[in-house]
Amino acid sequence: MTEPPHPRYGLTVPLLRVGVQERVGRVCVVRLRPATERRIPLAATSRNGITMPVSPARLSVVAVTTLLAAVATMPALADAI
Repeated sequence: MTEPPHPRYGLTVPLLRVGVQERVGRVCVVRLRPATERRIPLAATSRNGITMPVSPARLSVVAVTTLLAAVATMPALADAI
């Protein structure tokens, strides 16, 4: 997976096939474990033809929420949120 926000970012898994899913569009069907297959949007993989630069500061949702709560306690910055 090459898209930083994707939960499986950086994981390399065996590709079983590329297909089309009605609501998502083109997907890669991959094997996570012997009995587990997952469909990953093509755009979130190295097969999309577009490479995205990796951000040096990748934050989780919890980290961003905590950061915004901290900023909200600072009177000079609270109005900017």
